[in-house]
Amino acid sequence: MFAPTKAEAYKSEYIVIGKYIGYQAKEEINYFQGPIAKFKTIRILKGINLPGIFNIRYDFHDDSACLPLKGWVFSKDIMPKSESAWILFLNKNKEYEIFTTYRGDFGRWEATEENIAEVEKALEK
Repeated sequence: MFAPTKAEAYKSEYIVIGKYIGYQAKEEINYFQGPIAKFKTIRILKGINLPGIFNIRYDFHDDSACLPLKGWVFSKDIMPKSESAWILFLNKNKEYEIFTTYRGDFGRWEATEENIAEVEKALEK
């Protein structure tokens, strides 16, 4: 599959800054089936009517590869730090009532000042 792009990420239904709360593992977690992660809305950059707390499928890939990374094993240490802030490029998965990020891990950026400024500038256009 083609590589993800920022231009496509900006077309996401929602773009938000969210604070990572934690995750739940209701099923086996693997490279292609990540856990359900819980985030709290800090600021909505694009979209409306986003809940204050929402769940996303926390994928570890960007759909480019067909095989998992060699030696990849899930552990809680590869999840974000509690209370860390992220820019999330979200689309609603109506079938499962959760959100997915644009192309998995490509749709999660650390909420640094530089990244926030880049997204805000792109959305102004």
